[in-house]
This record gives sequence, C-alpha cells and structure tokens, in this order.
Amino acid sequence: WGIQSAIAYRWESGRPWQPRIRKSRIDELRGTTPTWFNVRLEPRGNRRWDAINMIDLRFAKVFDIRNTTVDFTVDVFNLMNHASPTSIYDRINDRFPISGDNAFGLSRQIEEPRQVRLAIRFVF
Repeated sequence: WGIQSAIAYRWESGRPWQPRIRKSRIDELRGTTPTWFNVRLEPRGNRRWDAINMIDLRFAKVFDIRNTTVDFTVDVFNLMNHASPTSIYDRINDRFPISGDNAFGLSRQIEEPRQVRLAIRFVF
C-alpha cells in the first residue's frame, strides 16, 4: 500500500522539586521596600514529579502524479493522552486562583492533550 509510519516514544524520569516558602525582608539600604526571596524547606531533589511517558505516531502516503509529488500526512501527538505535569505548585501557601483551595504539590500546568494534525504537501 506504500504507507509510511513512524513512532516516537519519550520517557523522562520525574523532575526533582522541593517545597519552599516565600519570605520578605526589608532592604535597609533602599528604605522600607520589602525584598522577596524563596526558602527551601527540604533538601534539593527530596521529591520527584511523576515520570513523563509520551508516544507520537505518524502515517504518510506519497503519490507521484506526473511531475508533482503529493504527500498526505497524519500526525498524532500524545497518543495516550497522558497528563504529565510541566510545573507544580511548590510553595507551601500556594492556592488555586479561582477556588482559593490549597494547591501545594499539585500540577500547575500539564502537557498538551492529544492532538491530531493532518497535512498535505505538494512538491513540484
């Protein structure tokens, strides 16, 4: 049938993270403007995010019509629709923006959901 296919698998171990708290101090040289800094509450790397498992697929069919080549391509990204975190609420006093519930240790952002891309390419 002449259909080309490819699969890409990506695995990443969970990224290390540690709880922290945001503190302020008054900068004596500049007046009373507080300076903010983060204090780590546990050793670096004491906790890890979930591992990332991603599978991407590609199918392509090429047609030769006279002096023109037409490629039809289907790409599927994040085939298993795995919601791996890309950032975490790591401050002890973090809250969800709308509900105000405690968000510490939960995902702030996740990988993009499953996506399908269709493409047609003409080469002449």
